[in-house]
Amino acid sequence: MLGAITGDIIGSVYGFTHVKPDMDYTFFVKDSEFTECQLNLSSFFQMRLHKIEFTKCEIVEVDFGRSDLTGSFNDCDLHNEVFDNSNLSKCDFRKTNNLIIDPKNNKISKPNFLL
Repeated sequence: MLGAITGDIIGSVYGFTHVKPDMDYTFFVKDSEFTECQLNLSSFFQMRLHKIEFTKCEIVEVDFGRSDLTGSFNDCDLHNEVFDNSNLSKCDFRKTNNLIIDPKNNKISKPNFLL
């Protein structure tokens, strides 16, 4: 089942304002879809983001460090994002703007890019 989140999510973790630092929130983003969301200043640090879809989202200054990401970014703005020691295998970045990835610092086998 695909969970969908639409609208603005600004400066919070997936719309939740009270989170416990020792709890695993990974299940909230597995097989999920973010549509027309503003995810600025969010953190997906060390998360498993499998089959996640971002569509028409503003993703500015978001931390994807050490994340395991398989999914797609469709018509998204990724300005000042952080991909550091991330697994980006099979990730689709073909319709993404302002993307910067250091191939020496990330696993990027089989990604999709448009140059």
